[in-house]
Amino acid sequence: MKKTAIFVALLLLVQTVCSFAAETPGELQNDIERIEIAFQIGSDILKINGNDTQVETAPYVVGEGVTMVPIRVITEAFGAVVEWNEEEQSITITYEGVEMRLVVGSIEATINGRTLTMLSPPEVYNDRTMVPLRFISENFGADVSYDGETDSVLVVKESFGDEDLDNYNSILKKTDKERVGDSYYGWSMRIPKELRLTERSFDGSATYFTSDYVVLGIEILAVEDNEGEFSLDKLFIAMKEAASTAPNTFISQNKGTQGQNTYCEVSYRDSQYQYDQRAYYIDNKIFYLWAIRDLQGGNSDISVLEEAKQSFEIGYAYPDDTEDLSNVRDGMRPFKDENMNISTEIPADWMMLTGSPENRMGFIQVDGKFYGRYYIDIFSKEAGETATSWANEDLEHYEYLYNSKFVNFSGPNSISIDGKSGVETKIVLKPKEKGFTLTTRFIYLMSDNYKCRLTLTYDNLLKETSADYAKVNQMITEFVFNGPDASVGTLQEPPSEFENDTIVDTVKLSGGKYQMKVPTMWAKDSSGGVDVFTDGIYAVRVMPFEDVPNITVLRNAYVQVMNDQIPESEYSGSSPRKLTIPKTTISDLFYTFPLNDGSYSWINSYVYIIKTSYGDYFVIECQVLDVYDGQRAEDLFTSIVTSFEKI
Repeated sequence: MKKTAIFVALLLLVQTVCSFAAETPGELQNDIERIEIAFQIGSDILKINGNDTQVETAPYVVGEGVTMVPIRVITEAFGAVVEWNEEEQSITITYEGVEMRLVVGSIEATINGRTLTMLSPPEVYNDRTMVPLRFISENFGADVSYDGETDSVLVVKESFGDEDLDNYNSILKKTDKERVGDSYYGWSMRIPKELRLTERSFDGSATYFTSDYVVLGIEILAVEDNEGEFSLDKLFIAMKEAASTAPNTFISQNKGTQGQNTYCEVSYRDSQYQYDQRAYYIDNKIFYLWAIRDLQGGNSDISVLEEAKQSFEIGYAYPDDTEDLSNVRDGMRPFKDENMNISTEIPADWMMLTGSPENRMGFIQVDGKFYGRYYIDIFSKEAGETATSWANEDLEHYEYLYNSKFVNFSGPNSISIDGKSGVETKIVLKPKEKGFTLTTRFIYLMSDNYKCRLTLTYDNLLKETSADYAKVNQMITEFVFNGPDASVGTLQEPPSEFENDTIVDTVKLSGGKYQMKVPTMWAKDSSGGVDVFTDGIYAVRVMPFEDVPNITVLRNAYVQVMNDQIPESEYSGSSPRKLTIPKTTISDLFYTFPLNDGSYSWINSYVYIIKTSYGDYFVIECQVLDVYDGQRAEDLFTSIVTSFEKI
């Protein structure tokens, strides 16, 4: 492994440390939706979600301690929809996927088709329909508590905007088990009952618990270290340096052992928060346990954090006494997006990307066994559009983009996914460097109003006969797409980047005597008297020269410099792309040379040595990765170079 990988890993750790301040207790708490009902038995004033609400009939107790409240309390607090059937004397209450049917005078209730028995039935009292508070609230996912000294009732439901988190929190509140953990990554600790599970990454590598004043995080970071250059000591140094950076006040550092595992830890604070961090390094993974405590909370939850730290263990040694947060089954994680109405299975060692639009989901392979990327894109379907027409449009795009010498195209071919017909195309990139290929599969599916494209990319390290590929392929074979509900609205497909190629700026070159037209979206740099224009794939460099006797001398000097600086470059003499610029004489060259960054890429360099009719000399280099040296590259470079002119 290259030493740079070590530095990158340490840098990522430091960046992660520095990012914690953005995930403060208050900010994470703001993400929680809270429903609360508070009242005293016999009082007609109830506090519902912070507002005093007067009801016509005060709550009362019947039978075996069952609290009855007006059904209005349920509708106002939860936002539930209630339907009354006069003939049947029945009440249907609908809330977040729960449909509950009650009948006045009956202790039987039906919830999503399942019959349950209540302690007391709904009843009509003072012309008001009264319902059992605890039964309804708990089936809506809320907690109900009673204080006998004050004869008061408190109903609380906290929602995290994530069905899995809500389910986990419900389980952790009610479980008889003492520990919580993740069997896939192999860690566990005592359940911090005073905290809530407020965030968990899709791949399970990050788990966060919070209270009003505390955030407790468990993160697992993979490190690529085939040569054993990474160590806990290097990690400790990085943590101490980050903790000592202004405006932090360094508190303590320690290195110790817990069970069979060695850890390092640091503590520091700023003006508002204290930060405590502990890290283990085992089997090329960093297990990172950290906490942020709001100093305004005093000593709140210090004992909770200390217990979590002391009970944290690596190895998942108590499976029967641990609530397992992992949803990995047979090496796969379920993925579902209800808004886009899709679902599939994702390999457990793939991570979900963040920061994308709602209609684009991305996943990457993270353990370094092979290069892997998977994207799901969903757009509105255009009138008359089919999976085949969409696939052909994309193929034309890539045929224009790529160098046909290094690319094989296939398809579109028919495919069936979840019983639905679609088409598949495939692109295989084979760069000049032998032994490396990059394969991309595109799957196109249609619903009534929407269309979906699956994009799976992998390199030759993933063998299509391997067990790993069988799991990767499940992302496609297990994919379910029924199309979003029409209420989602229009999901516009982004315009092709090619549309920006003809939108140009006229740029004055260094020296102020000449100019060129360059795509507006390209980055422009004129430092050091050399003008460089690039979009990250294509680059044009314009270099002026003085005191040149003739164009042949400049050409020979350029060739000599290339041979000296890049001895592995391959010189092919004149450029295969001849260009003409008014009022100039041009001598052209063509080079190709390896990028030498481990990416197997080669650079194609088209060089134009120019003498203008005004006696000025320039060298214009047009460079592009060889696999991208297709028709688009030729069109771009021709447009830019031939726009060169005297102001």
